[in-house]
Amino acid sequence: MAAPPALSGAEQSAQASPQPIAVRNRAKRPRPPRPGPTDAGRAGGRASARIPLRHDGGPREAGRPGRLDRRGARGAGSGGAGAFPRRLGPLPRTPTLPRPAPRPRPPALTEAHVARIAPHAGDPPPPGGTPLDEAGRLAVARELLAEKGDGPFWVLAYGSLIWKPAFEHVETRRVAVHGWRRAFCMDMHDWRATPRQPGLMMALARGGACVGLAYRMPDDDPEGRMLRLVDREVGYAEDRPWLRWVRARGEGGPIRALAFYCAPVAHPTLLHLPIETQAARIARAAGPAGSCAEYLHNTVVHLEALGIRDRYLWRLQALVAAEIEAEHAGRRGTPPRDAGSGALRT
Repeated sequence: MAAPPALSGAEQSAQASPQPIAVRNRAKRPRPPRPGPTDAGRAGGRASARIPLRHDGGPREAGRPGRLDRRGARGAGSGGAGAFPRRLGPLPRTPTLPRPAPRPRPPALTEAHVARIAPHAGDPPPPGGTPLDEAGRLAVARELLAEKGDGPFWVLAYGSLIWKPAFEHVETRRVAVHGWRRAFCMDMHDWRATPRQPGLMMALARGGACVGLAYRMPDDDPEGRMLRLVDREVGYAEDRPWLRWVRARGEGGPIRALAFYCAPVAHPTLLHLPIETQAARIARAAGPAGSCAEYLHNTVVHLEALGIRDRYLWRLQALVAAEIEAEHAGRRGTPPRDAGSGALRT
């Protein structure tokens, strides 16, 4: 058998190298041309190439049936002589309903707990400061009026003034005060306490926020109305640094309101106690005006009725209820620490 003919070098290299695979040419389908100007546009030169969308129920422009765009409006078709629809403005929003007030929660501190605290018996305790006479109260009232400035006379209520205002007012607003929060931070040895069993009074401490009510006083006789407020809320000359005007915000805009008992930077009766120690004092203190637990119970119940939630007061009332239960079950809780054993005075 004859041998195959010898191959040249070029033929041998062509057999050794793989042959390229033919790739199918996948050319993109040409896009249809964009619609050009209309005849009127060519004639006028500056006429718009876009045809406005009909909103009055008139006939549609030529082209495909209309479709919904992302705003939910039906636009004209994009084919034929019809042009692209004009961008619509934002659709009117559905009016939002006001958020319903939260349902009142039953507090852990009940009237039954308050009734377990022994009422004060005996002589009234000595005054806790220098009592204000008539001239002193009038001087305080005039100082506060001078600090008020122009505008209506507003009074801030965050505690007992909510459930016992006891003065005439012509308007009530729900307001928020930023930079101040509720706190039982005022040392008390009378009224709802005694020197033997000291208590705590609620005031506004620096930091956080407080939601309460603001009462607008009538415009007539501002000095007489301020004097009656001072007679009710201020008992001693040492209380004057605790009175100040604060800025509150509500539905009607910002206002300046008089707040009774805002903690000063430093004062002999200002205490910073842990919340457990506060609860121990409040659960035991009582004086000629009642108990501290009664004051806390009334405040929490009325705040809940107004839909105002204060996490600090809600936790404190639960601790006070537990202290009272432990006290009357024979399992005494942690005894309250006095100023000399753990209380921080500033």
